[in-house]
Amino acid sequence: MMEMDSNPITKPSKKGAILSAVFYALAVVLLITAFVSLAACHQNITRQLEQGVPVQGNELAIVNLYLTSCVQYLSLIHISAPTRPY
Repeated sequence: MMEMDSNPITKPSKKGAILSAVFYALAVVLLITAFVSLAACHQNITRQLEQGVPVQGNELAIVNLYLTSCVQYLSLIHISAPTRPY
């Protein structure tokens, strides 16, 4: 019976381990950026509402601001997070 350690597909290389660590670090940075962007967006919308901008009729615009502010970073996290050894 063949051992799994001798199989080059299941044994990640040193280069692959370093690349995975870099991608995980990038994913963490992007996650932090997404939360900062979400907080800034919330603060901006709160200020606009305090100035008297009505919510009724602007629901989609408000949701769109939230989505565009953080979803772009979350999608980049999905792309950068490694799912398998290289």
